[in-house]
Amino acid sequence: MYNDCHVHFCGTETPDAVLRAMDIAFIKRIGALSPDPKQDAAQQLINVEAFSRILQSAPDRIIGFCWLNPTLQGSADLAEHAITDLGYTGIKLIPHHWHAYDENLIPFWERLSSLKVPCIIHTGILWGYEDSSRFCRPVDFEVLIKYSGI
Repeated sequence: MYNDCHVHFCGTETPDAVLRAMDIAFIKRIGALSPDPKQDAAQQLINVEAFSRILQSAPDRIIGFCWLNPTLQGSADLAEHAITDLGYTGIKLIPHHWHAYDENLIPFWERLSSLKVPCIIHTGILWGYEDSSRFCRPVDFEVLIKYSGI
């Protein structure tokens, strides 16, 4: 049996289909990312809550990371809700036209720090997103040193 630490979901999967596919591939455990939050706060909430049903179907086999866009309204609250109520283990972020050092993200980083959970942040070129290399630079994340819980 194997582990897979970075599995993307699109939002159409069912718990039974996921577990069946894992068994066929001899996958014991996965680190799963909720579907792309897009650029819409309502869709982000729907994705995070819907994906939690997959996480809750097999918490011993599916380790969930809540993919959020921190620039969307309510993202800090949703991060906390995902961790404390929905069974997520950590947060996934892809800088899509935002920089970690943007001052308007300070409340988000403070909330994430207080949760003290793993945070995966994409760095480098991101295929499928225009102009991604300008936003996914590791040096831009130095500001997060101030937030010890992240």
